[in-house]
Amino acid sequence: VGSDPCFTRWAIDRLLHWRGCDSRGRVVHLHGTADRLLPYRYITADETLPGGHHFMTFDNANWVNLTIAKYLLQLRDDSPPVA
Repeated sequence: VGSDPCFTRWAIDRLLHWRGCDSRGRVVHLHGTADRLLPYRYITADETLPGGHHFMTFDNANWVNLTIAKYLLQLRDDSPPVA
């Protein structure tokens, strides 16, 4: 299964040159080293899954869930107590 090469080049170019936006909170970037759609060599990720590809949320759901849980626990532990 493949994508139109022109669209793929355009999409990657847009992502690589995306200016982003002002986020209201911490963003944690998870990325796989085998992602062919968004190549790892162009990415700065907080967490890296060796061999993970673009659909790692399905194929490696356990790793993704555990990694997200780790960050949520850190967020909870770093939060001031609620009055």
